[in-house]
Amino acid sequence: MSSPQTAEAKPLLQQSATDKQTFFESVMRLKPVSEYIRSRQLAHAHGEADLDPHNVTKFKSTLTYWQLVLLGFGNTIASGIFILQGIAAKYAGAGVFISFIIAGMVSLLTAMIYAEFASRMPFSGSGYIYIYSSFGELPAWVVGWSMNLRFGVTAGAQSKVWASYMVGLLKLLGVMVPAWMYHVELFGGTHVMSLVSIAFILACTLVSTRGSEESSLFNQVFTLAKLVVLLFLLVVSICFFNFDNYKPLLSQHHPEYGALGMVIGATLVFYAYLGFDIIPAVAEEAKNPKKDVPRAIIHQVLYVMAIYLLVAFFINGVGRLENFQGETAIALAFEAVGHPWVAGIIYFCAFLGITASAFINMMGQSRLLYSLAKDGLFFERFKELDPIRHVPIKGSWVSCIAVILISVFLDVEELTFIISIENLFTYSLVNCGLIAMRFREHPEQRHPNESWAWLYLVVAFFFSVSWGYGWHWSLILILGIIVIALITKLHLLPQPGLEQSIKEQSYMCPLVPLIPCIATLSTFGLCSGIPYHIWLYFAGFEIVGLIFYFAYGNKHSLVNLNFNKGLINDAPKVEQVVEEIELSKGANNKEL
Repeated sequence: MSSPQTAEAKPLLQQSATDKQTFFESVMRLKPVSEYIRSRQLAHAHGEADLDPHNVTKFKSTLTYWQLVLLGFGNTIASGIFILQGIAAKYAGAGVFISFIIAGMVSLLTAMIYAEFASRMPFSGSGYIYIYSSFGELPAWVVGWSMNLRFGVTAGAQSKVWASYMVGLLKLLGVMVPAWMYHVELFGGTHVMSLVSIAFILACTLVSTRGSEESSLFNQVFTLAKLVVLLFLLVVSICFFNFDNYKPLLSQHHPEYGALGMVIGATLVFYAYLGFDIIPAVAEEAKNPKKDVPRAIIHQVLYVMAIYLLVAFFINGVGRLENFQGETAIALAFEAVGHPWVAGIIYFCAFLGITASAFINMMGQSRLLYSLAKDGLFFERFKELDPIRHVPIKGSWVSCIAVILISVFLDVEELTFIISIENLFTYSLVNCGLIAMRFREHPEQRHPNESWAWLYLVVAFFFSVSWGYGWHWSLILILGIIVIALITKLHLLPQPGLEQSIKEQSYMCPLVPLIPCIATLSTFGLCSGIPYHIWLYFAGFEIVGLIFYFAYGNKHSLVNLNFNKGLINDAPKVEQVVEEIELSKGANNKEL
């Protein structure tokens, strides 16, 4: 067996590690997948407490396939199914259930791409590490910074809504909550603080710092209760179903849209599907991440699509939802047939959904900060895990403080648009990232054909927003022709590492690059209706992130530091890993 010191290794980027790297190389350097694999193999084979007893940086692997699926349920099925369905019905009419099918298929395309990445890289970090390994450090930082915004703002917004639902439910039960507990005006009334909301955020943080098993149990209780209530609501809807509510199928509120109204409805209800990316975000806490995480991602989207389809179809049969006020259409539909008590059930189900979703978003933010810190792009303290519970306690409490501040000071309505931009932006990058990975013979060596994936990403963005913002038809036509030409070009390019990937991966996305291309167009297209000033807010947040990256992240990046030390090599052979383990054990025995 060869020694690790003499094992042959090939430079990552066809460049000597002693050469001085340019600025572009330093910000676009890939994260070697071999580093993730090597650290995980060493930790599993030897025990991380022995390798570094003072700084535990490995999660406990406790989550099963069904626990991962329930995490996805908890983060996806919230109040959106009740609120968005009524709004979308104004455009889709009785065909709103078809809108859920269309949105679900778009979500499924991106989920299939996430599933292949999860099979290739079964590590915590989700879209952040996928972009790091496919496009490079700076794009990965932009995605990670954006995901951090999404987790924090979503949890902050949901905590406010949770407080409102809690107060409302207690009123239904005859318990009056004092106004000072949920409505405290600050700074002359410009901001409102809710002590109930803050108490909820603190409770979620306490649960999440108990450990992954306890966090999973908390999510399971609320998610299963939510599914039971949804099932009961579905049964009630079947009892009062009337086919006459489906005549006609298309919208009478906006008849000018015709069948296109169902596509517009799909754009609105798409946001009810967001959340499956929490599953790869906790991949390192799964018992069998390489197999279970890809399956859980795809199956969770299919399960959610089936639930949404059934609920949308039968509830619209109770009362034509477009005839009622959008946000409360479902409750009003039951009132119209003489059953206002169902509104209380809807209230309770939405409350359960928000509880699980807000908790999981806070949990996801601390795991994301852990991944950023582990790569040296964020403050080092955030990669420290509790030696007993194996969770990022410091990161969890910092996230807690940030979410509390968001719930008090930020305008949630406009930031909701920013959350949508972040999700769709991340999904689009990951979609094209898979195309780039398929062009490589080795996952850590760039290929010249990857430039076509970058070009398609840019052109697809401008084409998608061109028709959404009403650009001149000639420009839209030119961009459309270029998009078709690029998709054709991408299909003609060879995928040299495909056969080897099929042998090694537990899941491979079919019809690549067609599916990633369609998914990219779809997600960018959903961005096209967002107001211009929201794009400016998003750009401002990203500029702050870039300033932090160049001031701190780029200087402390482990990938760049290792390159400067000449440590960036191909993935170590199994024999080399085993010998490193034996050498480490021997060193520890000598110390003892």
